Amino acid sequence: MNDAERDLQALLGWATAVLGPCHAEAGDGRIHGRSWVVRLAAETGARAYLKRHSEHANWANEAYASEHWAPAFGGLAPRLLAAHAQEPLALLLSEVPGSTMRAVPLSPEQQRAAWHAAGQALVALHALPVAPQFGFCQRDGAPAPTSPARPAAASSEAVAFVRAELDEWTGSARLMRFDAAERRTLAAAHELAAAFAGEPPVACHRDYNPYNWQVAAGGAWSGVIDFEFARRDVRMAEFSRYPDWEWHRQPELPAALLEGYGLTLTARERTQLWVAQVQYASAAVTWGAENAFDTYAGEGHASLALLAQTRPA
Repeated sequence: MNDAERDLQALLGWATAVLGPCHAEAGDGRIHGRSWVVRLAAETGARAYLKRHSEHANWANEAYASEHWAPAFGGLAPRLLAAHAQEPLALLLSEVPGSTMRAVPLSPEQQRAAWHAAGQALVALHALPVAPQFGFCQRDGAPAPTSPARPAAASSEAVAFVRAELDEWTGSARLMRFDAAERRTLAAAHELAAAFAGEPPVACHRDYNPYNWQVAAGGAWSGVIDFEFARRDVRMAEFSRYPDWEWHRQPELPAALLEGYGLTLTARERTQLWVAQVQYASAAVTWGAENAFDTYAGEGHASLALLAQTRPA
């Protein structure tokens, strides 16, 4: 029996105390290795998800976000049923009906409708009270200290926070992964981050895309899952993290999200979004290279080339 199997057996006993008799149905494989998830079936017919975290910082952050921020979506996000605060660290989360949107074939019209509905649902999350500092959370909601799992330092000032995020992925030896043209784009993003001056720390999901959206039969948007990357961030960061790079491959879909959200971008917001897209693309380059995910790194390089052509004045 390997470590994951031993952890699962230990946690099934804990989950049984919450759900009643239950068993594991299926799990998922995650590229990053920070967590694994198993779907549980209770004898009552209820379904829930057991999520095991390998890092305390990740566990604490998702526990807080699931308890305090996910309810902004009403019944369209997982409820935190219980949190296992000792090793093995885990969360027990309610099931959100539907299937993961990325796994369901949808017509172009259904896709646009789902993105539009996702935008409408997002408004309530961003309307939660703002906090004094940006960054990830501890279990009680206090700003998380830096750690290997969460290296970005908390900050009370938006420009400093955004620039620190850019530096995290492109600073020091990591800069060598970028060619001269890309470095000019990174430098421009660092300068243009001044456009975030005065932005408040907003509760953000930060992985808000079809891989974490649920759809019902017929393609109707039915909810959002996975608050592992949630943190207090600048609002525009929410609209830049698309693993399938829809902002340039299918721009009509992010446009539908913004329409549903009720946002027509100002010139300042377009600059903010460009900076956020540069940050995400540079993170893809670095993370992809450091984790042998060459396709992702290549997509990051390609996106930086496109962003160089649309740099705001």
